[in-house]
Amino acid sequence: MLPEEIQEAKQLRSRDPKLKYGRALRRARDRTRGLLLIYPISPLSVPKRLPASGKVPRQQREPLFPESTRAKMPPVIGIGVVFPDSDSAATEEYLVGPAGASEDA
Repeated sequence: MLPEEIQEAKQLRSRDPKLKYGRALRRARDRTRGLLLIYPISPLSVPKRLPASGKVPRQQREPLFPESTRAKMPPVIGIGVVFPDSDSAATEEYLVGPAGASEDA
């Protein structure tokens, strides 16, 4: 993100303290520019436990690796892609799935 977008996100938060920083950053980002996110995920990462309230989280996560092999596994690289907004009526089709997967499998 550009420094001015980060500054705008901070201003948005100062006007609305309930606004989470990530949401403010998304609002401030220039929609005409794409965004590529690359982040390492520790093999030791495990899902958060259910809160004491018993409310079920929006997404049920599973551990990346079984507990017995976690310490021996390499980090996983996560990738997120945000495509810029477009006024074009053209559409594109994208293939989504795990690396190495094929439709024939």
